[in-house]
Amino acid sequence: MRKIVRILEVFDDIVYTAISGFLILISITIFSYAFVNFMVGLFQHQPVVHLTLKVLEDMLLILILLEIIWLVLNYLKSRTLTVEPFLFIGIISGVRKILIIGAHSIEEISLDKIKIYEFETVISLVVVVALVISLYLIRKSRSLYLDKKG
Repeated sequence: MRKIVRILEVFDDIVYTAISGFLILISITIFSYAFVNFMVGLFQHQPVVHLTLKVLEDMLLILILLEIIWLVLNYLKSRTLTVEPFLFIGIISGVRKILIIGAHSIEEISLDKIKIYEFETVISLVVVVALVISLYLIRKSRSLYLDKKG
């Protein structure tokens, strides 16, 4: 039975490593794509605000992917999962969503869509604030626990 468990653990490690490698390739591709699009947009005299928001959106997506890679690597090292990386991913995702909404609101849009964008922005902002508070409380409780223990 132990041999089967060990084989499954090795297989698990291989799958996680392959996923991490694939996420790194995706990150490099997104970075390259963002750079090329930014440079092409500059040469085509597109508005710098739109180009900058798009690059920032892409960089935040890369940060999300890197947080996932970090999460996988930590899991492979320690065989434990912590909640903090998930909170970071959620915070980055929420900020990215707010930026996407902001980029769309710069464009000329109808009054109905403005109301939808406002609602989505408020919801995303509430989620980000809740995640930041959660992260703060987790870190505070951990430091209080370690202070009492030590």
